[in-house]
Amino acid sequence: ELDALGFRWRLRPRRKSWEERSEELRAYCAAKQDGDTCHVPVGHPTGLDRWAKNQKAQYRAFREEKASTMTKERAKILEEIGLFEKEKNPISNPSKNLSSLGKRVSWEDRLAALVNYQQEFGNCNVPTGQGALGQWVKNQRYTYKKGKLSEKRVKALEGMGFKWESTKKLTKNKET
Repeated sequence: ELDALGFRWRLRPRRKSWEERSEELRAYCAAKQDGDTCHVPVGHPTGLDRWAKNQKAQYRAFREEKASTMTKERAKILEEIGLFEKEKNPISNPSKNLSSLGKRVSWEDRLAALVNYQQEFGNCNVPTGQGALGQWVKNQRYTYKKGKLSEKRVKALEGMGFKWESTKKLTKNKET
């Protein structure tokens, strides 16, 4: 009986899938054809502007290795459509030295980050749970123990007071 009266069972229309929205964006940008970058104006009748703005935010978070719903595949699709300003190192560019989540950081850049850490905390004992720098410190210790760390790098680390034993191992050795 409610159907016959025209009762609206849903107050909002069904949300479009990511794939449907990306195809809508592709069609919009193809019809627009005014340069390499596609801009959806605020107030687009289907809400495509809000979706595109959200995708840009997710893309930035993804590139900065922060929590994001963006995937490498989605980023590549949106780059091909032209949603983003021309990036120096787009996710889809295989010629660049990129990790799965963004740019790789050079050994020298990590060393500089370790110097900053040392200046702030007075030591080089970065906890392994403290993001990329903690993992890098752990990798340096491992590479050193395997005898595969270059003499130049060993000297650079030792010159700043780097300890080859982690603080956990040093504490255990003192207790025994």
